Amino acid sequence: MKFHEYWDNENKLLELSYKESIRQREERDAEKTRVPVTQTKRQSGECCKQEKPNALDEFWTSLGEPDKCKKPTP
Repeated sequence: MKFHEYWDNENKLLELSYKESIRQREERDAEKTRVPVTQTKRQSGECCKQEKPNALDEFWTSLGEPDKCKKPTP
Protein backbone atom coordinates (compact mmCIF):
# COMPACT_ATOMS: atom_id res chain seq x y z
CA MET A 1 0.00 0.00 0.00
CA LYS A 2 1.36 3.38 -0.93
CA PHE A 3 1.56 6.36 1.38
CA HIS A 4 -1.27 8.27 -0.31
CA GLU A 5 -3.50 5.21 -0.49
CA TYR A 6 -3.04 4.65 3.23
CA TRP A 7 -4.00 8.22 4.15
CA ASP A 8 -6.88 8.28 1.68
CA ASN A 9 -8.21 5.15 3.35
CA GLU A 10 -7.71 6.67 6.83
CA ASN A 11 -9.55 9.83 5.77
CA LYS A 12 -12.48 7.77 4.44
CA LEU A 13 -12.68 5.85 7.71
CA LEU A 14 -12.55 9.06 9.71
CA GLU A 15 -15.32 10.58 7.61
CA LEU A 16 -17.50 7.47 8.01
CA SER A 17 -16.92 7.50 11.74
CA TYR A 18 -17.89 11.17 11.92
CA LYS A 19 -21.07 10.56 9.90
CA GLU A 20 -22.02 7.65 12.16
CA SER A 21 -21.51 9.73 15.31
CA ILE A 22 -23.72 12.47 13.84
CA ARG A 23 -26.41 9.90 12.98
CA GLN A 24 -26.33 8.46 16.51
CA ARG A 25 -26.56 11.93 18.07
CA GLU A 26 -29.58 12.77 15.91
CA GLU A 27 -31.19 9.47 16.88
CA ARG A 28 -30.67 10.23 20.60
CA ASP A 29 -32.11 13.72 20.16
CA ALA A 30 -35.14 12.26 18.38
CA GLU A 31 -35.70 9.79 21.23
CA LYS A 32 -35.69 12.63 23.76
CA THR A 33 -38.45 14.46 21.92
CA ARG A 34 -40.50 11.38 21.02
CA VAL A 35 -43.82 11.03 22.84
CA PRO A 36 -44.43 7.54 24.26
CA VAL A 37 -47.01 5.50 22.36
CA THR A 38 -49.25 5.06 25.41
CA GLN A 39 -49.33 8.79 26.02
CA THR A 40 -50.20 9.38 22.36
CA LYS A 41 -53.01 6.82 22.55
CA ARG A 42 -54.31 8.36 25.77
CA GLN A 43 -54.36 11.85 24.23
CA SER A 44 -56.15 10.63 21.13
CA GLY A 45 -58.69 8.71 23.19
CA GLU A 46 -57.81 5.44 21.48
CA CYS A 47 -57.27 3.65 24.78
CA CYS A 48 -60.76 4.64 25.90
CA LYS A 49 -62.57 3.07 22.94
CA GLN A 50 -63.15 -0.22 24.76
CA GLU A 51 -66.63 -1.71 24.59
CA LYS A 52 -66.68 -2.66 28.26
CA PRO A 53 -64.58 -1.35 31.15
CA ASN A 54 -61.47 -3.24 32.12
CA ALA A 55 -61.01 -4.83 35.54
CA LEU A 56 -59.22 -1.82 37.01
CA ASP A 57 -62.04 0.50 35.93
CA GLU A 58 -64.58 -1.86 37.52
CA PHE A 59 -62.50 -1.89 40.71
CA TRP A 60 -62.44 1.91 41.00
CA THR A 61 -66.16 2.12 40.24
CA SER A 62 -66.94 -0.47 42.93
CA LEU A 63 -64.98 1.66 45.43
CA GLY A 64 -67.07 4.67 44.48
CA GLU A 65 -64.24 6.53 42.74
CA PRO A 66 -65.15 6.49 39.04
CA ASP A 67 -62.99 9.57 38.41
CA LYS A 68 -59.93 7.33 38.63
CA CYS A 69 -61.19 5.19 35.76
CA LYS A 70 -59.48 5.40 32.42
CA LYS A 71 -62.86 5.16 30.72
CA PRO A 72 -65.82 6.90 32.32
CA THR A 73 -68.66 4.50 32.96
CA PRO A 74 -72.13 5.57 31.81
